[in-house]
Amino acid sequence: MKTERLLEIIFILLEKKVVTAKELADRFQVSQRTIYRDLIALSASGIPVYTEQGRNGGIHLIEEYALNKTLLTDTEQSQIVMALQSMRAIGQDDMSTSLSKVKGIFQRDFDDWIEIDFSGWSYSNIEQQMFQIIKESILHAQVLEFEYSSLKGETITREVEPYKLVFKGRNWYLSAFCLHKKEFRFFKLIRMRNPRIKQEKVDRTHFVIYENKKTEEYSPKMIKTRLKIDRKIFYRILDDFRDDIVEETEDAFIVEKEIEDNRELMLYLLSFADGLTILEPEWLRADYTALLRNMLNRY
Repeated sequence: MKTERLLEIIFILLEKKVVTAKELADRFQVSQRTIYRDLIALSASGIPVYTEQGRNGGIHLIEEYALNKTLLTDTEQSQIVMALQSMRAIGQDDMSTSLSKVKGIFQRDFDDWIEIDFSGWSYSNIEQQMFQIIKESILHAQVLEFEYSSLKGETITREVEPYKLVFKGRNWYLSAFCLHKKEFRFFKLIRMRNPRIKQEKVDRTHFVIYENKKTEEYSPKMIKTRLKIDRKIFYRILDDFRDDIVEETEDAFIVEKEIEDNRELMLYLLSFADGLTILEPEWLRADYTALLRNMLNRY
């Protein structure tokens, strides 16, 4: 406990420049006498701590003192701070303390000129807890078990060896070796429920094999499409087709884009509601028409 207190005192002095013994005593819930003993211990260890009496006095470090920050350029220091800010943005609340300490070490002010937030507008405590559990399972190399909603509408239980959290497109995925399928899979976090860390340890040889095969990764089947999108949903053009416009009319845009042919393709097309007309390919237009007819028959 004393060692941790001594380290934190150093970080506080690096960050705040001047602090009183009373402030430190109140922070650590100890007596001022204990704080002064800590300062003596720091001085004996070669940390240049000194005190100054008077109205504006307090406990200082020598002005030129800082932990060896010259090993990093200003740009590298900024990159480290931005990386910590990014971790805090995805729900890692413990990053605030780390940020404070790092800023103290570098002895610089960093402008918060950018904010990165992967969490989404509906980010909940449940999602944050899930993120934390998955992170722990990865860092401690333990098998993770969870319930998963498949594209067939089934709820299945999966045990996996977690590898990485991946942010792709607009969603978070868990890249993991599925112990049921005996292969690497991507699991969408929003479809996962009740994650549980198990005692079994991960077999890291699967990860080595996976890394060695990255050059042979699955190449998705792409469809070359020609679509007409109404001007009334122009924001979707900006979201998905900014560089794909080939024609423009008074009330619509014609775009040409390769779209991945997967099980979610129809759901993606339906998200345009009545603002989309599929022009090509003809088979996709026919499949989409059949889907709309089936939906209409329900009503």
